[in-house]
Amino acid sequence: MELVQKHNIGNFYVKDATTCAKGAFKYLGLKGWKFEVSPAGSLCEHKSKTIYLHNKLFPNYPYLIKYWICHEIAHIYSWPKDQMHGPLYHKWLGIIMLLLMTKARRKDIWRLAYK
Repeated sequence: MELVQKHNIGNFYVKDATTCAKGAFKYLGLKGWKFEVSPAGSLCEHKSKTIYLHNKLFPNYPYLIKYWICHEIAHIYSWPKDQMHGPLYHKWLGIIMLLLMTKARRKDIWRLAYK
């Protein structure tokens, strides 16, 4: 799948997103989780341990792919207590983004998670 803007920083091909998601799963200790691209939309499916990103994100919003990976991983951590986008989900989204998108120390961030 080609990108509209190939050379902008942060733009992802499907292959790049797959590598990013697999690296995130490993870094966060999420064993057995998979990443797939879907025409049906972006979602986190706990039964099959799969996060899906909508295929239209890649040509239209390639700069948001990292965010959407974090978004769906936040659903892994906040489920089943917060099945949508409530306070617990947003707490985890912030923590996941700090872990995956900054150079903050990992042990300091995990402390935030369990306060």
